[in-house]
Amino acid sequence: MSDSLKINISEKILSDFDKNQFRPKYEGVFFTLEEGERTQFLNPDGRSLEELFPFQDTDAHLYYRILGYFSTFLNNKILVDIGTRRGYSACSLAFNESNTVYTYNNTEEVIENDAFSKFNNIKPFVLHPVDGDDTPLGNILSREEHANIVLSSDLIFMDTDPHSGAHEEQLLCFLIENKYKGITLWDDINVQLNNWWNETVLNYMEDPTWRALWDATCYNLKEYSWSAGGTGVICFGEQEIVLE
Repeated sequence: MSDSLKINISEKILSDFDKNQFRPKYEGVFFTLEEGERTQFLNPDGRSLEELFPFQDTDAHLYYRILGYFSTFLNNKILVDIGTRRGYSACSLAFNESNTVYTYNNTEEVIENDAFSKFNNIKPFVLHPVDGDDTPLGNILSREEHANIVLSSDLIFMDTDPHSGAHEEQLLCFLIENKYKGITLWDDINVQLNNWWNETVLNYMEDPTWRALWDATCYNLKEYSWSAGGTGVICFGEQEIVLE
């Protein structure tokens, strides 16, 4: 596990990575539309074009590039994506193909454009709730095989619905109690998870009882991620994020 790691982030660094590496690799991975087709497109389930095609020039694309960028600092490691949905985050984490991405869902959702078939380093799981536990994480953390995968990973991306803070709290406590030493990224900390992030997580950072249990540093990537949700980082160890 990568206890010591330094990741520099600036808009120029992310933009250059996006333009020169990320976008060229993902061209054709997800559906794209020609300009003339946009006016003809009908969307029966109400999703916007931005939601359907995140690798276009959209706000949501900003945090997918962050996931891809972080993957470049890890080699031959395990990365975990909790909340597969349509597969965008798992594919983004799979940018560095030396790593193995385990992605977990609790519902049967169709992966857009059969994107997982284009990668050899993604292992998807659909785990339904175990008896007596109907939370999205109970089906992962209560099963030894998958709990061990989570704890042996060097990076975890957490993005499950609903964003009430309860599921995030469950994962955070699990990681603290098991002395996890990797990097975690958390979606939507500026909106739905604003209270949880600012009141619970940051309070943990100051509380002497909790501080005795974990060595962690928090970062808010609001300047570089999507404005509608935001991305937070908690480093459990000696990793450092330098926001330039």
